Amino acid sequence: MNHVKEMLSAYMDHELPASEKEEVEKHLQTCSDCRDALDRLMEMKMLLAQSLEEIEIPEAFTNKIMLTIDQREQVMISREDTRRRPSLFSNRALQRGVIASILLLFIADGVLMSAFAFLLSFQFLSFFVGLSHAVLTLITALPYIGTIVSVTSLLVIPLFGWCLWQLLSSKKVELWS
Repeated sequence: MNHVKEMLSAYMDHELPASEKEEVEKHLQTCSDCRDALDRLMEMKMLLAQSLEEIEIPEAFTNKIMLTIDQREQVMISREDTRRRPSLFSNRALQRGVIASILLLFIADGVLMSAFAFLLSFQFLSFFVGLSHAVLTLITALPYIGTIVSVTSLLVIPLFGWCLWQLLSSKKVELWS
């Protein structure tokens, strides 16, 4: 059974429910292929367990590493102390000047953006006024649309008939071939 081979690892690790465990055990009594597969899995598990055994590290080795780390930290701290120079921004007046300049830039940017938005809002306003005017014109013209369509069709239909008559009289047209 193929599905039993898929359950062998779980069987070996005692992860199967009792019903499936009994099914696998019954199958293993009759199937030598599955028993061989289980033996190979158990052998791999033992080899893996042996390879993962803890390695004991001597206490002297750990102490030596910790001492080296402490020494390097002390060297780094002493280097930082010798390299410290006064920073460009250590002067209080310079710090305040930079902060004031940045705030002034933000304020100027806000004023310019609001002025641009104000002008842009007038463009949108004029667009909507024009649009509402066009809609109102169309609504007031609705009663006249029927008249316009009637007059236009009275002009176009005779013109179409005259063009058709000219076309048919200029050439002989066979309707059915």
